[in-house]
Amino acid sequence: RKEVYELFGTYTRVMVTMGEITLGNWAPSQRTLMVNVSQWWGVFILLYRCVLCLALVNVTTAVFISETNRVALDNEVAIMHKKRKDVKNTKLLTELFQEIDESGDGLVSVKELAIVVHDEAMKNLLSLMDLEVQDVSELLFMMSDGEK
Repeated sequence: RKEVYELFGTYTRVMVTMGEITLGNWAPSQRTLMVNVSQWWGVFILLYRCVLCLALVNVTTAVFISETNRVALDNEVAIMHKKRKDVKNTKLLTELFQEIDESGDGLVSVKELAIVVHDEAMKNLLSLMDLEVQDVSELLFMMSDGEK
């Protein structure tokens, strides 16, 4: 009885003992209960440990799966937004180059581009696509076949 009282006699002792059982030092408490009270307490402690460990593993697994799904969803949403932005930018660039092509020959020359770079509306349109005005001539050169 004295051994059982030392482990479970007061509220504080019960809390410390249950903490030990939960965190891994369960065998001495189980043995004390089995020898001094009943063998069924050994079964109870063993079942408690199994259920507790299973619950902790399941909760940990659920947290990992939840976070993985959230990150994957964030990535999918980001990819979807990027694709939409690319389609929108392609449409805007097509309209921009059609407007710039004053000669109607389907080609945009540096002269035609130079007229537009000073237009405030065009600067705003290009800034929506994260392009600075000085980048346009470089972009035009990159899109061309290398000739000016």
